[in-house]
Amino acid sequence: MKSLRLIFLVSCVSFVIASVSFSGEVDNMVLNPSFEDGTVNWQLLVTAPAAAKWETEKDGVVGDLLHVTITAVSGTSWHVEIHQPGMAFKAGQEYTFNFWAKTVDGETRVIQPGMEGLGASDWWQDTNINGEWAEFTKTWVQSLAGSATIHFALAQTKGGILLDQVRLYEGKYQKEDLENLGTVKAVEFSNKLATTWSNIKKSD
Repeated sequence: MKSLRLIFLVSCVSFVIASVSFSGEVDNMVLNPSFEDGTVNWQLLVTAPAAAKWETEKDGVVGDLLHVTITAVSGTSWHVEIHQPGMAFKAGQEYTFNFWAKTVDGETRVIQPGMEGLGASDWWQDTNINGEWAEFTKTWVQSLAGSATIHFALAQTKGGILLDQVRLYEGKYQKEDLENLGTVKAVEFSNKLATTWSNIKKSD
């Protein structure tokens, strides 16, 4: 009986790992998505009287992260923006955009991710973040073809914001295998596996 349970457990774990790995395989349109190459391919745009600085750091969701510190605000969210241009959209195609974010001080604040540059098909969305890593995701059908820009408006309030693992790809949301890519889900997955193993042992 113990052998059968062990085989079942191993089979389930293998299935979960294979499924997650498969679902995470997308053609990411974003360059330098987890800031492993510093701020290459990204732009920081600051409009006075707002003020901000940026730097990359270790220990993100997937390796490195982007740390943006807003030191002065102007009442206009886009007076501190993080951009990456050159996103080539097809009309009628479904796209998904997702990223991870959190605040440095643990306070809840609003950021505004979006896509801009194609007029009527542009979008921006207010998003609450706090001191825990959380993933934002949006899926939509693109109405206009052309080149657009990834847009993060961050000047709502002063403070530090962390961004990581930015993805833009065709199709519906695909969960990533963060067990192999980073640290956020690895702890959760390991704890679930330990709990499952403990429950099996208790039933013997």
